[in-house]
Amino acid sequence: MTRSTESAGTGSVIDLFSRVADEIAVQVDVAAVLDAIVEQTAIAFGGDECHLFLFDDQEVRVFASYGVAEPLPPHSRAELEDGLSGWVVREGKAIASADTTRDPRNRGLAMDRAIEVGARSIAVAPLRARGETIGTLTILADPGVLTENTVDLDMLEIISIHAAQQILASEMLAQAESDKRALQAQHEAVSRFAGERRETLSVIAHELRNAVAAVQLGLNMMTEAGGDLEPELAQVMEITSISADDAFAIVSEILSPEGVNSGRLVNAEDVDLVALMQAVALAARLDLAMAPEAAIVRADPIRIRQIVRNLIDNAEKHGGASITLGIAATADTAAVLVCDDGNAIPNETQAMMFDRSVSTGDRGGPRPSLGIGLAVSRELARAMGGELTHERCNDLTEFRVTFPMAAQR
Repeated sequence: MTRSTESAGTGSVIDLFSRVADEIAVQVDVAAVLDAIVEQTAIAFGGDECHLFLFDDQEVRVFASYGVAEPLPPHSRAELEDGLSGWVVREGKAIASADTTRDPRNRGLAMDRAIEVGARSIAVAPLRARGETIGTLTILADPGVLTENTVDLDMLEIISIHAAQQILASEMLAQAESDKRALQAQHEAVSRFAGERRETLSVIAHELRNAVAAVQLGLNMMTEAGGDLEPELAQVMEITSISADDAFAIVSEILSPEGVNSGRLVNAEDVDLVALMQAVALAARLDLAMAPEAAIVRADPIRIRQIVRNLIDNAEKHGGASITLGIAATADTAAVLVCDDGNAIPNETQAMMFDRSVSTGDRGGPRPSLGIGLAVSRELARAMGGELTHERCNDLTEFRVTFPMAAQR
């Protein structure tokens, strides 16, 4: 095979590259670039038609065309294998043929198709990408126009390499668009779920607030009608009232616009932690095992009670039979300690027990999880400038929630 530049000489080659480069420079759409390539290639080489064929498993599809009024139908792979394109794929180089009906490299189905459509001249170059031939760049003209003496096959191969890269870019863009649409659909689904979840929480919170309000009203009526109550009963009434007030405040927060969006409102004030924990211990039927004379912290009393109740509830469900409540203080901080004598929490569970998205398993108790309460409690503690930690000390499981002293604020 000889390779000549008689038809597409140096001037034609430069003009071809110049025109294609101009088209690429002004186009963002890869498909438009490929359309420009087939058009300019056909013009430069004197062809009537030019096509980019891509190979699929069972057929050959047309990716871009020039010179036809209607899109070409897909060809079968069997026809490809029998024809000049199959020869190009096997040999890995460009060819030209003056008459497709007389070329011995056309056989079987390919020769049948050539006779059916009539004699044509043809030039074919492989489209190579990713180390394989993915298709062909094919030029068609009248018989005798495209021959190995008139077609610069080296130049045709260079153009085909460029076209193959543009096809890959097109496929990558199509995949990116598909991924983008999938992500958008996923985002919309998540947004709908979040909206439905907020609406459901609001309905639940509304019903809970009504129920808690009824409890508050009943407690107030009982207090007003009861006159002088026995000290223990009066104390129970006070504890119950405080708990009802806390529940009412929490569900009211969920119903507020800020609560729906953040879910974590804290209102810091100076709090007597010792007095607060004495009331919590009494309500939980626990002794306040150790406490300083005073510990004034800067925190939200409702949230402190919520955290400690969560920790006590967690110890009752998953810990041992003996639960103790205490307070430890330093110059800068004061901490509430909730301890139990149950089994140690496994190391693999400790690493994830403050993660609200993970179910951590139990410690031998009847309930299957340490629960979302630990994650919520740590979030609340941090929102108040404090921290919630865990450690195993002297065969006891200890949860410690720390708050800053009021003097440090």
